[in-house]
Amino acid sequence: MKICNLCGQSRLKEVLDLGYMPPANTLVQISETVKNQITKYPLRFGYCMDCFLFQTLDEINFNLLFNENYTYLSGESSSWRTHLNESLKYFENEFSLKKNELVIEVASNDGTFLELLRGRGYLEYFGIEPTSSTAEIALKKGLRTEKIFLNESNSLELCQKYGRAKLVVANNVIAHVSNLMNFAKGLINLVDEKGVISLEFQYFFSLIENLQFDTIYHEHFSYLHLSNIRNIFEKLNYKIVDVKILATHGGSLRVVLTRNENEIRIRNSVLDLLKKEEKKLAEIENLIEFFISGVEKVKSTTLQDFGKMLHSELKVYGYGAAAKTNTFINFVGLNNSQVVGIFDSAETKIGKILPQSGIPILDATLIESFEIDILIIFVWNLYSEIMENLVDRLDNRIKYITFNSTEPRERYVNDSSIQTSN
Repeated sequence: MKICNLCGQSRLKEVLDLGYMPPANTLVQISETVKNQITKYPLRFGYCMDCFLFQTLDEINFNLLFNENYTYLSGESSSWRTHLNESLKYFENEFSLKKNELVIEVASNDGTFLELLRGRGYLEYFGIEPTSSTAEIALKKGLRTEKIFLNESNSLELCQKYGRAKLVVANNVIAHVSNLMNFAKGLINLVDEKGVISLEFQYFFSLIENLQFDTIYHEHFSYLHLSNIRNIFEKLNYKIVDVKILATHGGSLRVVLTRNENEIRIRNSVLDLLKKEEKKLAEIENLIEFFISGVEKVKSTTLQDFGKMLHSELKVYGYGAAAKTNTFINFVGLNNSQVVGIFDSAETKIGKILPQSGIPILDATLIESFEIDILIIFVWNLYSEIMENLVDRLDNRIKYITFNSTEPRERYVNDSSIQTSN
């Protein structure tokens, strides 16, 4: 029986059943005609009735999700690199981070943040990354990287090897953890007595209020809010000293923590957001009802719209072969007869197909050579970045669609003369 990722209780309540799906970051070589042989697993979303942690309700082997075939590379996004640069300035200004102090990044992926540290003159830093394919990219750049998934035990070994850090950064990783307390203990073991931990993760309330169901997939075990983080770390003698709602990933939180005895002041933003969350959690059943009805509307309307596009014999392509793309396509029930192909700039993805739907992934640098009537920006969180790159390159008759808000998720965004149903 599945137990809660945080409190260990088993009173879990289902909110949304997305059906059986392959792991979202599993891509298949086009030469392998095995799209129907990909193993699929149940994907149900719900919450713990004891601690209000939202989470996936079905267990899946960790090694099936994070292995040598993992395809996400953080360095592919210019907006993410800009965000990391701004974050580093924030740590320097707000917490007096010095360039001779140790900085550790947990889930360092391809080393994009580590590369920034090196470029800014930092002397002591290393990354922790469990997926060997991305860790190897960082190592080839000359960036010190430990190929492990952080836990309480190996964190102590790392401390003996490197010492403790002034700053530990863990961006977009805590959602990938099935045992949150064990991971949190690993984090605090890495920090020195006066140091801080920075967590970034997709914000649960952004997900549910903006119908971001496509960000639900097997790799995301937990969907957190600030109250969850407080509940985890207060048991470990840590306090939240700052929080900020970020635009990244459609709405994220950056939460900064330090030991209770440290004299770092608690910003007003912390208490303000906790109060807002308290009100929202008191009305959680209404929010859930809104979410469920909204998701079903998006699904039915999207299928209607694709029916119209097929009837008009329009050539429909997509952009961004991300995990959220797989969830959206597979939940709605689209395939390669409706979406001709999906463009992406990541070399690790080009030439493969999306599992289950069989949609091929095409080289984004060659996009001008294709006849496109409609281009769906599936990675809606990067919409502005992508459009800035594409608009001057492509025929101005192309219509662009995105799915990124509660009301117009299904609306053509650049041509009012071709509206789908609202």
